[in-house]
Amino acid sequence: MIKRVFVLVVVVMSVIFAASSAYAEEPPPDEPSQIDQSWDRLGVDEASGLARTELALWQFTHGLFLGLQSCAIVDCDDPRVLNSMPTLGSALGLGGSLWLTRDGITSGQARAINSGSLWGAWYGFAAGTIGGHSGSTVLRTMMATQLIGTGVGFLLSEQLRPTGGDVRLVNHTAAWTTAYYLLISQGLLGLDQSDQVLGVGLIASATLGGFLGSQIALEAPMSASRVAVISASGLLGGVAGSSAPVMIYGEQLDAMDNRIGMATVFAGSAIGLGVGTYLTRDWDRDVEAYQRADLSLSVLPTPEADGVQAALHGQF
Repeated sequence: MIKRVFVLVVVVMSVIFAASSAYAEEPPPDEPSQIDQSWDRLGVDEASGLARTELALWQFTHGLFLGLQSCAIVDCDDPRVLNSMPTLGSALGLGGSLWLTRDGITSGQARAINSGSLWGAWYGFAAGTIGGHSGSTVLRTMMATQLIGTGVGFLLSEQLRPTGGDVRLVNHTAAWTTAYYLLISQGLLGLDQSDQVLGVGLIASATLGGFLGSQIALEAPMSASRVAVISASGLLGGVAGSSAPVMIYGEQLDAMDNRIGMATVFAGSAIGLGVGTYLTRDWDRDVEAYQRADLSLSVLPTPEADGVQAALHGQF
């Protein structure tokens, strides 16, 4: 009974996270609805072969791991089965992703689908930890949540059409909240948590981060490149924070409380995220200007028909 409850909780949370990963406003009614002109708050997020390739490669790898997971569950003793299951899984992942995107796909949609697969696996693993299970039980749970996350991610990406920045912002925010949960609970507070409590904390922190990221994407949309730079700034701050106690205390650090180092890592990464956000405040200005630009070029013959005259006008 407990196992079923935990699996149900993970499935529900997978749906919630996939929804937040694909969260974006719907296109205005007067905008074209074709996939190659999908609305993007920071310009036009067009369908591209690169986005389709990204999805195909990720789902090829996903299918490969599903095949390996299947063999681990059923204990493939026959070498033919052991080799055929990963091959079948990777073929289904590659072929299915290419067939479903035959009309094109944007980078945001591809990342939403891939995120559903990854976070489905994460929730499945955490659920197994909560239930105190191991081995084939955890693998079965992960397979179920991976497939559910992939399916929900695909459906929501079709309906909501997120941008690449939206999805990356949700994912990175979830990663940071999870890292801070571990840093605070295991580092600063030194809590002696059971596997069940730790699993609940990991799921809750990731889900909270995904929700916060979706709200930020709605109120202050960012490009994927800006999100990456902000996260890199946070990592740089964390590394600098970890080095600060060594530079200050030197050899005396060995006799001091380990929580000092954890505190400086926490503070350094938080400062890094804040500084990175501030310094990149104009990062997407060029894209926003492109979105607002209303240009028109006209070329007409001269009245004497002995040449042409051209005019460029618009709003910048």
